[in-house]
Amino acid sequence: MKVNIKQQTNNKAQQKIKKFIEDSKNELKVGFLENSKYPDEDITTVQVAVNNEYGHITKDGAVVPARPFMKQTVEKNKSRWMNLFEKKIEQFDLDIIKTLNFIGLVAVGDMKDTIVNGSFAPLSKETIERKGTSKPLIDTTHMMNSIEYEITKGGNKKWLMLQNLQRVQ
Repeated sequence: MKVNIKQQTNNKAQQKIKKFIEDSKNELKVGFLENSKYPDEDITTVQVAVNNEYGHITKDGAVVPARPFMKQTVEKNKSRWMNLFEKKIEQFDLDIIKTLNFIGLVAVGDMKDTIVNGSFAPLSKETIERKGTSKPLIDTTHMMNSIEYEITKGGNKKWLMLQNLQRVQ
């Protein structure tokens, strides 16, 4: 009896998920808003995030290695997010928006956790002296505190997202 109830619930959830994917076009986006800027600087948070994710060459020619916090976050958590989605869609009575809000909050927290605890290329001696710490990706905490999520109907390309990370030139 338990198995049948669970199977019926899973079938109902699977039908709802399929309809969501085919009809609603809702997307969960986690990342950085395009217009988010660093205070008192002429650089966007997206530019800083991309520079950190892929590495870059500074104006004075120094090579800054990639510190792929977004990629690490996805690789570490994507299966867990899908499992959470499957559980929460049932718990939230097949309410897609509630479920995506829950997963969005979790994913933002996971990305922040990766920034704090991820494994990255070490900082140069000069950078450690300037910052006073050997911790990569955390200087002012502005980038980390700018991570957001949004549920859209699709088509909004004003985000640097976990699911569609592209290098911005």
